[in-house]
Amino acid sequence: MPHHTPEEIIEGITHSPEVVLTSQELTSSRRKVINKYMMAISVIALVVTGIYLFLSTEQLAELHAALQQDNNRFYWMLLVGFSAEIVAGSMGMGYGVICTTILLILNVPPPVISASIHSAESFTSAAGSISHWQLGNINKKLAKALAIPAIIGAVTGALLLSYVGERYAKMTKPFIAFYTMYLGIRILQNAFKKKENNKEKK
Repeated sequence: MPHHTPEEIIEGITHSPEVVLTSQELTSSRRKVINKYMMAISVIALVVTGIYLFLSTEQLAELHAALQQDNNRFYWMLLVGFSAEIVAGSMGMGYGVICTTILLILNVPPPVISASIHSAESFTSAAGSISHWQLGNINKKLAKALAIPAIIGAVTGALLLSYVGERYAKMTKPFIAFYTMYLGIRILQNAFKKKENNKEKK
């Protein structure tokens, strides 16, 4: 059996193809993440610049006056969305619950709340779905089985909320508020359960 010095062993490990391949994969994945962030920042910068160039001073003044209507509700909604997205980004849940609760407090109609939240979540959900698909975390059989019922449920819920929410807003708001409170309690319970399970494992 050949005898190797410690220096030869270390040199063999550092120059092994497995180690080189792993480092290349890590570098490639990091570059992909950085490229995605840079692309998003570039798109946002281009959109903002385009809006600034195409809108005249008078149009900007009219837009500013329109945003200040209803006690600056738009800015409050913007702050709510930003804060809720920070929580959702750190916990992976809670965006819809937080936004629904605060928008109900701001006396926003239920159909408007549903449309606003789902419009915003469509982008984040799409990005999350793409990430899970790239990582291979999606059960294709389950996704196919749930696709049609999910579409039917979403369309039915939107139609019912639009019809009932406009005519019976006083009745639907308490129901939505209690349901949102229940979801919030469940999220907190799940968060504390995860902490307890992690402590037990340690």
